[in-house]
Amino acid sequence: MGIAKRACVAVAALTVAATGLANAQETRSDAGRSPRHGLYVSAGVGGGSVGFECSVCLSDKRTDGAAGFLGLGGTLSPHWRLGAEADVWGRREGGVERAAVAIQFVAAWYPSRTGGFFVKAGLGGLAHVEDNGLVEVSAAGGSFMLGIGCDLRIAGSLAITPYVTSIVTSRSTVQVNNVKIPGVEVNPNLAHIGLALSLL
Repeated sequence: MGIAKRACVAVAALTVAATGLANAQETRSDAGRSPRHGLYVSAGVGGGSVGFECSVCLSDKRTDGAAGFLGLGGTLSPHWRLGAEADVWGRREGGVERAAVAIQFVAAWYPSRTGGFFVKAGLGGLAHVEDNGLVEVSAAGGSFMLGIGCDLRIAGSLAITPYVTSIVTSRSTVQVNNVKIPGVEVNPNLAHIGLALSLL
């Protein structure tokens, strides 16, 4: 099973489990204090895949690799957080290095004021680079991110956060050895799944 299919299965399982957990926490702690306050930081690692919407590509096969993210922001209310997030992906195979980096401004919504389940969305930019030592091909453009996760507290304000994130781009600029290629549309997209350590 490819990583894209595994991510879909994980999204469904995480959504069901986390929604039930959030509802249970809301029922038990309806009048309780939210664990979310002030600044937050979250760092995660896992697996991911990069694919392309491409006008000249011969294949739409996705490529798996290692992925992770770092997020930092502040709490507006028990239901809302705003921040910035850097998502990275990389793979080296057959002398070819590939990497993708996305920087997003992110808003996260928690349906429950005390539960940990959240949905997040973001806007920013994503760049993808492929380099074999002789030729470097890059594509960069504006991006949109959508993801889900669940903060599972383990001690005080510290939580483990399973997450799934998808980032898509549009109107990407393509360059070969730093020379812009007109008339070519290559829009990379990144999906990744993993576990994060979060300070709420």
